Amino acid sequence: MYNKKNFINRELSWLDFNERVLQEAESPDNPLIERIRFLGIYSNNLDEFYRVRYATLARLLKLKGKKNEYSKYFEPQEIVEKINCRVKGLQERQDGIFRNIIRELSNHNIYLLKETDINEQIHKEFIIQYYNEILRPNIYPIMIYSLNTYGVFKDSSVYLAIHMQYFSETIKNKKKEDFALIEIPDSIERIVVLPEIGGKKFIMFIDDIVRYFLPRIFKFFHFDTFTAYSLKITRDAELNIDNDISKSLMELISEKIDERERGIPVRMVVDGDIPDRLLSLILKKFNIDPKATIVKGQRYHNIRDLMDFPDLGLDDLVFKPIEHIAHKVFINSKSLIETIKKKDQLICLPYQSFYNLLDILREASIDPKVKSINITIYRTGRNSSVMNALMNAARNGKKVTVFLELQARFDEENNIYWSNLLQKEGIKVIHSDPGIKVHCKLLLIKRLENDKLVYYAGLNTGNFNLYTSKIYTDFIILTKDVMITRDVNNIFELLESNFKKPEFSKLIVSPFYMRDFIHNQLDDLIESYYSGYPSSAIIKLNHLVDEEIIEHIYKAAKIGVKFDFIVRTTCCMKPIYPNIEIRSIIGRFLEHARILYFNFSKNKDELYLSSADWMPRNMDHRIEVTYPILDKNIKNLLLDILQLQLADNQKARYVNNQLNNQIITDDKSPLNSQKAIYEYLKQYFSKL
Repeated sequence: MYNKKNFINRELSWLDFNERVLQEAESPDNPLIERIRFLGIYSNNLDEFYRVRYATLARLLKLKGKKNEYSKYFEPQEIVEKINCRVKGLQERQDGIFRNIIRELSNHNIYLLKETDINEQIHKEFIIQYYNEILRPNIYPIMIYSLNTYGVFKDSSVYLAIHMQYFSETIKNKKKEDFALIEIPDSIERIVVLPEIGGKKFIMFIDDIVRYFLPRIFKFFHFDTFTAYSLKITRDAELNIDNDISKSLMELISEKIDERERGIPVRMVVDGDIPDRLLSLILKKFNIDPKATIVKGQRYHNIRDLMDFPDLGLDDLVFKPIEHIAHKVFINSKSLIETIKKKDQLICLPYQSFYNLLDILREASIDPKVKSINITIYRTGRNSSVMNALMNAARNGKKVTVFLELQARFDEENNIYWSNLLQKEGIKVIHSDPGIKVHCKLLLIKRLENDKLVYYAGLNTGNFNLYTSKIYTDFIILTKDVMITRDVNNIFELLESNFKKPEFSKLIVSPFYMRDFIHNQLDDLIESYYSGYPSSAIIKLNHLVDEEIIEHIYKAAKIGVKFDFIVRTTCCMKPIYPNIEIRSIIGRFLEHARILYFNFSKNKDELYLSSADWMPRNMDHRIEVTYPILDKNIKNLLLDILQLQLADNQKARYVNNQLNNQIITDDKSPLNSQKAIYEYLKQYFSKL
């Protein structure tokens, strides 16, 4: 049993991370429209938190005292109460930031209109046309009193709860009030840009356009007063996959995706002005437990839609588009595969273009020497350049095998879509077993050279995804190293042979070897320190949660080993020793790469990239890969990047016992690590 006082609760740590996102929405250092988009990111994050983490706690509460892994360290009821208290404060802060940003927009002649602000001469005609052509076909009112069975709110959709009243005394026996619901269609852009007037720009939420037309929508009833209150429901989104051997994993997941919309409600966010009588009626008619978390907020909900806030043609209010750094080795080469044969290559996302990898796939698809392509896919969009490149390779006669993870949360539907499409193209598609996910991101190209099959591998810290490659910081190593490529091939054989445990030469693969590897590295740091060398480590992760590993870090730090951690999201470790420093960087790009640097002695240090965070699931229940960087120049480049991140005094926050997200400042010149890394890489690649 570990000492509870030495750990930060995972859920509270996650809320601490999301507050850092909220800080970016507050920060005057960011362009104004980008601050609005950070509000959308914050809201989207919080939705997912309630759908997954909070929903798990809600299920634990129903165990009523039964022992479980979670309650060994924290009482679920205590954590739920702390979450609700923390989220209430963050909700008020979010609402205040939104109001302040709207005021600041007016300083730039941008105005958010409500239904009562519409200019009857200029905007009315536009609004009517917009309603008739776009909104009207998607509006389907629900009369609350008329519901014979329990209604169903769609998960995370916005609804207007409408109170209709009739005050006239001229007509007797007329119904005095009624209640209705209207779902705001999520198939339409939430923010509508209205015509300019005298250089002034105007925007509206479609919620308010619906409000404007309520008298027309309900004209059949002859009510003369309409008041609308927005609300949304967040449901438990966990897919509990049954062990039904008569059905494939794809069939089971397809069924569960449909059930997700009927998951148990865990949170309802409502307009703070909604009358208690109307709220109680909705809870009753929609069979929502009043004990579910109900948060009263501002007029607009689902502000995750602000992630798509239009730039309005104002370049000074958004981030300047990044100019990708040219990969000159690739540009100057007739064959990208031949460049990998000569030397390991590195692609740095998003500072360099993901098209570098797509170009390799395109070349492989038409190269007559290439015989096969294998790849693992975890997340991909509905429009995927990678998938199109793989299908083109199959059409060119290459043997293509795709491992597609159907259990990638919230991407299950996309992955099922691609699974079906790829198989129609003759591509072999493999899925994992329900009990384990494949989270590693690997590419293997097999090429016949001088009558011998030669392997080329791509190892990625992130997804093979064009969209995320523009906003996630990740690294792709491309190599022909015999031992590494053979190990990658062994992983694909593992995936095709029902997870028979293989041996590996260079790669560290979970759930087989990753946990032992980390413990061995920590033991070596301890041994090195006892031998008289001031050993140290720099560890960059998205999540640091595993109690067993954290305890081992404490053991090493206690004797004097120096640790610098860069942890973006969840960190359950506390810096209980002065030689443990933990920071989190939140900036324009989402820090996604995992980098592990161990400095054992003057002549021995090792640097690894990884797909895995330090969490129990990554150690014990996923196929993950950690791989050494063998090329000295690439190793030094990655170490320089780590040092720049440790020097950040603009976007780095302390992760400490206080959960106060204090930005790290010092007397040195201002350094935003993401900007500094871009300039460093631009100089580095210009010299190649």
